[in-house]
Amino acid sequence: MIVNRVTSDKDLWVRFMMREELGILEESFDNPVTVGLLMAGAYVVGGIAPLLPYVVMEDVLMALKVAVAVSLVALFIVGVGKTVLTRQPWLKSGMEVMLLGSLAAGVGFGIGKLVAMVWPEVGAVGV
Repeated sequence: MIVNRVTSDKDLWVRFMMREELGILEESFDNPVTVGLLMAGAYVVGGIAPLLPYVVMEDVLMALKVAVAVSLVALFIVGVGKTVLTRQPWLKSGMEVMLLGSLAAGVGFGIGKLVAMVWPEVGAVGV
């Protein structure tokens, strides 16, 4: 009886097959303005933490060290928060995000140094 009902309605049958047999869910698109505002908020919150030491400290080298430490802690916290969705062990997830974030920062720093060597006028401060 249920099989006859599902197979008799072509749209229902296709949706059922997509969901049950193929594991494909129908996409629901969120409001782009809402998504954009959430992304902007997350970007601001994530960007403030490593910038605050430069605002409150006079010694730039010490501010750099504090910013690096704050960034590492923030990345670790994001990794731990990720476990809510992934169900991975919290320490492993925290270390993974922290190490990948550090690797990305190192690659970005290296590319910046390389560009400054190849194209010195771009790397010069105040030019």
